[in-house]
Amino acid sequence: MYRTPCMIDTQVFIASSSNFVAREGSALYHACYILNRNGRFLLGDNSHLGSFCYVNVNYGAVMIGADVAIGPGTKLFAYSNHYRQGMKVTQEKITQDIDIGNNVLIGSNCTILPGTVIPDNVIIGAGSVVKGELETNAIYAGSPCRKIRDGWYL
Repeated sequence: MYRTPCMIDTQVFIASSSNFVAREGSALYHACYILNRNGRFLLGDNSHLGSFCYVNVNYGAVMIGADVAIGPGTKLFAYSNHYRQGMKVTQEKITQDIDIGNNVLIGSNCTILPGTVIPDNVIIGAGSVVKGELETNAIYAGSPCRKIRDGWYL
C-alpha cells in the first residue's frame, strides 16, 4: 500500500505516502501515527519506531538516520501549537525540523520538541523531554533533558 521497503506493522497510519521515505530494514511497529500531510518524514536504514509512536510533521521535516531505535510511545513534534504573548495559542504555530543522526537510541515515552538536533551516537533515557542541539557521543536523560555522561559506557 505504501510502496516502501519499510516493515509496516498493524494499525499504522501514514497521512501522506508521497511525503514518506523509509529505507531498507526500517520498521514502524504497531499503531505508529505519522501526521505528514504537508511535511516530510525520512526513516533511515535499519531504523525503527516502536509501538504507539506519534510524529507530527504536518509541516517541516523529521529526518531520522541509520540504525536508530526509538522506543514505544515516543512523540516527535516538528509542528505544534505555540505560545506568544498577546496571541491565541490555538492560532499560533511553530514549525522547526527535527534531525536525528545515526546510531541513536531514544528510550520509551520520550518527547522530542520542534528544532531538536540529536547527532550520531547518542542515548536518550526513557521519559525524557528533548529540545535543542545535543552533543555527539553522549548520554542524556530527564525532563528537561540534560547530558549525564560523555561516551556510551555506563
